[in-house]
Amino acid sequence: MQEIEFYFGTGKKWLFDLIEAIQEKIGSKLVVTSNNNIITWSTKYREGKAEFIELEEGLGLVRADYMLNETLTFKHIPSKSNDYFFIHFSISLHQPNIHTSGEIIEMGNNFANAIVYMSSAISFNIVFPKGEKIRTIIVTVSRNWMLNKISSLNISTKAPLPDYQENKPFQGAFNLDLNCYNIAQELLDTYYWDPSHTLYIKGTVINLLAIFFNNFSNTLGKEERLFLNDAEKIKKQIELLHENLHEPWPDLKTIGVNCNMGKSKFMSLFAKIYGINYYSYYLQVRMQNAYNLLLNGLSVSEAGRSVGYTNLGHFSKVYKEHFGVSPSLIS
Repeated sequence: MQEIEFYFGTGKKWLFDLIEAIQEKIGSKLVVTSNNNIITWSTKYREGKAEFIELEEGLGLVRADYMLNETLTFKHIPSKSNDYFFIHFSISLHQPNIHTSGEIIEMGNNFANAIVYMSSAISFNIVFPKGEKIRTIIVTVSRNWMLNKISSLNISTKAPLPDYQENKPFQGAFNLDLNCYNIAQELLDTYYWDPSHTLYIKGTVINLLAIFFNNFSNTLGKEERLFLNDAEKIKKQIELLHENLHEPWPDLKTIGVNCNMGKSKFMSLFAKIYGINYYSYYLQVRMQNAYNLLLNGLSVSEAGRSVGYTNLGHFSKVYKEHFGVSPSLIS
């Protein structure tokens, strides 16, 4: 198992240092592209995407949706200055483990313990296993940025900021609520093609931070716990379907049965979780994946087949209706 040392930050330097460490460890170059303040990197050791967006001084976002071709352990180098912290929102079906302070935080059983937060003085290892899909966003925040934004974020008094203001290390984990899950998924799945969208991303990240800090004072009622249990069932089924886009997705009745609920209940809960109906979501996912495949050099026919279309003409028609341009203009 490869072990790679790294540190987090809010600017770009930590990323370039990490890329250099990975290259040294695996003995090959990473492909790195930079555009509109967004850095994307790729390697033969993973399939998918990973990128860092510097939103402003003191605030950054990592978006990662990939599968590793071998197990990697990332060892965090603690910082004595304790001058930043990060919040890891995992929406993976299979969660990574974080080893810290002599214990293992198992990130997830779906929503359970899927949010882990730490200041930079904490030493930890995070293990990403071979062959398992990793879907996560990580928000990196500097102390100066946080202290300047306390009033505007309306942060709960139960949040760990008093410790942070006094330069004390802090860490913890709690469950991913539905609100944070939806925002994290939107940040991960939405393709941003224009520089102006960075402003939208920043606003969304700040909203996510406000919800995160106020969750310290919230407790779940019985009704919300039942809702989250059903939401976990739906989320698990949808993530499995994401991995098989080349095959048709089941109809409403079938997927409802797979989630141990009736068709009507599934339709209602799905719309609450994802904001759109099941079939619209299915179309959105297929088109976005087709677009990404075309950008990566696949032909129109290859992209169409990869997202489940056997009729090339129908795929081109649906694609044009969705994006307003023919797929042949992308490939």
